[in-house]
Amino acid sequence: MKPVFALIGCGRIAEKHAIEIKKNGILAAVCDIDKQKATEFAYKHKSVPYFSIEEMLADNTINFDIVSVCTPNGFHYTHSIHALTAGKNVLCEKPMSIKSDDAKEMV
Repeated sequence: MKPVFALIGCGRIAEKHAIEIKKNGILAAVCDIDKQKATEFAYKHKSVPYFSIEEMLADNTINFDIVSVCTPNGFHYTHSIHALTAGKNVLCEKPMSIKSDDAKEMV
């Protein structure tokens, strides 16, 4: 059974993550606050678009196991903690966070 992923942040690095995710699993959901970016990215990768992390994590209709965090560096901690708190595994783009204390909490 292939792992099911959700991806947060539909910017440049997200495309590389999506390609790798689809080699090894299923990209079921994408999220970006830019509705056009999220919608276009979701259409391209045959996934469901969301416009807020809270909405995506609260929706139980898509059962994803892993969240790939591809947002700007300053949001890695917040977005990872949201996903971890929701019981999801997290794959975070580098750097893990911009504060060492935040990185320790993420671990």
